Amino acid sequence: MPIWRLTPINLQDPEWQASLYKGEVFVRAADADQARQTAAVALRTQVDVRRVQDTSWTTPWTQAHLVTCMREEGSIYQDDGPDAVLWPQAEGLGVPPEE
Repeated sequence: MPIWRLTPINLQDPEWQASLYKGEVFVRAADADQARQTAAVALRTQVDVRRVQDTSWTTPWTQAHLVTCMREEGSIYQDDGPDAVLWPQAEGLGVPPEE
């Protein structure tokens, strides 16, 4: 399966309050839409909707104006396996390993 690199492009948008993580994400998925959905499910968080009344709180990972999603050729990650967020790992929300 292909590896996808999701990169935030507008961290000032209030929708980012609905995500646990705001850095680059690497996902194994069949296509870009599935990569976005996989990231959205893995990185979502609860949001106190009383704080901002005019925000829908849709996950930013599925929105093209907030996150780019590009196929990663020659990735260091395994392309065999199920849909999964490969980076960040649950315990280490940090910088991806160097290639």
